[in-house]
Order: sequence, then C-alpha cells, then structure tokens
Amino acid sequence: MPVPSPVGVNGPGFLFQISDSSGVNYTTLALQKDLAGPDLTMGKTDVSTQDMSGKTRLYDPELVDPGTISGTLVFRADNATHAAMFANLMVGQFLNYKRYLDPAGTHYLSGSGFFTKFAPKSPVGGPQTADVEFQTSGAAVFN
Repeated sequence: MPVPSPVGVNGPGFLFQISDSSGVNYTTLALQKDLAGPDLTMGKTDVSTQDMSGKTRLYDPELVDPGTISGTLVFRADNATHAAMFANLMVGQFLNYKRYLDPAGTHYLSGSGFFTKFAPKSPVGGPQTADVEFQTSGAAVFN
C-alpha cells in the first residue's frame, strides 16, 4: 500500500524559524502540521496575611517562565531542517528562534532556546510524523 505524500502547512501564521549556529541566518522548520506556544506564564507569590482587609488574598509577581514551542512535523529523514533539528537536540545547542503570529508574517516572538523532544511516529498507511518541543530560555521579544 503506498504511503501518502507528506503534507505540511504553508504560510507565515504557522512558521517557526530557527537560526543556524551563527545566530543570524534563519530557516523555517519544514513540513509543520501544527504549532503551539510559547506558553509564557508569570509566577506569583501569595503575600497575604491573616489580617488582610476584606479577607482577600494579595499576590506579587515573580519570574516569567518563557515556556515551550511544540508541534508536529511530517517527518522526513532526508529533510535538511529535520536533520539539523535532531542534531541540535543531541548536543543541546542554543539557537535563536522566530515564532510568527500572523498570516502576513509581520509579527513574531523571538528569543533563544533549544530542542528538548523528538518523538517519531510511524502509522500504518500514513506519513511518518514527529512531535517536537523547543524550550525557550530568557526573555521573548514581541516584534
């Protein structure tokens, strides 16, 4: 039974780009099926006391967790960006990233991070996919 051709999603609204080792040149991680994140969250500390006015809790902000970018690729072993992603995961190298947020490709989050997950799946009668995760580190910048 023939395996269906890989189908990815084209368009800046789904683009996740990573830099090469120079940190200047970017390439799109090819054949993305879906993409989520980064899921930035602000930590909080409960600074309430028993004698708070109105018996209401009081919180102070802490550090922001920059989150992860995760998704599924139609994985191809002969794809250069997939091979580079796997090689990066094996050495834990920091890369710069751009995560586009709009179809026009004008707004994106940027920062740095490293790959933390590569989980291939080979369904019978379907394209091989891989779940990937990219741990962002440090501040994200909205461009």
